[in-house]
Amino acid sequence: MPTEMHRRIHELLRGMPGDGLTAAKQLFWTELNYDRANVALSDRDWTDRARDALVEAPAILARHESPYGAFDVIYARLSPEQQGRDFPLSLTAERLVINQLLNNHPYALFVFSDPDERHWHLVNVRLDRRGARLADGYVLPRRRPGSQGPAAGGSDL
Repeated sequence: MPTEMHRRIHELLRGMPGDGLTAAKQLFWTELNYDRANVALSDRDWTDRARDALVEAPAILARHESPYGAFDVIYARLSPEQQGRDFPLSLTAERLVINQLLNNHPYALFVFSDPDERHWHLVNVRLDRRGARLADGYVLPRRRPGSQGPAAGGSDL
């Protein structure tokens, strides 16, 4: 049976298309008790393609520190040109951004929205037993240094 907290979380998730970033902040800061961060991240060393995928540089919205390291909630607004074929947000653009952020933020939840904050996608990336990156059940491409193709066990989506 859902608790009152489950109900509030569900309402905030459903409200994000109308309430935008305000609902996301309330979700992570109030309901889930993450520490407030609001730290802008630099995109200075990014590829042009990844930088152009966003309206502005991403930001750490919230963070949880533990003896094992930090878990960040990173928010990024995709540029208006970044629309998917069957989804309002481009998964390809999201993948470009995630690949730029993973080296410095290996444990993170990536929160994407369109410029108007009406469409949202929360992406949890983790490593599987082979070391491949998984996102929403799909393997993100992992490249060998100096290679143009995916590493063993990876695939191009």
